[in-house]
Amino acid sequence: MEANKAKDDVNSSSSEEEEIPMAAKREGKIKILDPHKQTAKKTGPPATPRELRLIKTSHKYLKRLEESNVALEELKQQITKQAEELQQKNEFITLLKTKLDYKDEEISDLRSRVDQLGRQSDMWHERFITANSSYKELKHAVWRLGNF
Repeated sequence: MEANKAKDDVNSSSSEEEEIPMAAKREGKIKILDPHKQTAKKTGPPATPRELRLIKTSHKYLKRLEESNVALEELKQQITKQAEELQQKNEFITLLKTKLDYKDEEISDLRSRVDQLGRQSDMWHERFITANSSYKELKHAVWRLGNF
């Protein structure tokens, strides 16, 4: 029974709070201060001007520290992002270097093939000149035989 009474008391107190008009709630509301911003205990003496200045400057430094921490986190994120981009670029450069090496080998092979074809061409040219001169000599010899 006592448990039911306690539940009824809780329910009745919440219903009583609901019935209180908003203006009354505002007047009766106790403002709870942030413990970091409180200057003295309720039972203690009020803070001296020096203590107030120290508190004010410490809050100012705390705020600056928080702002610098936020800026530092942003810088860390930017550096991380730039490091990832740099790593991707390095991988791309490595890929390009391997492709460049492959193309360099291909060009070297083509140059050696051109040199080989050049030597063959020179050899065939020499053969052609020899054959042409032999043809001219043979033609001249046939002409002389025809004139006899």
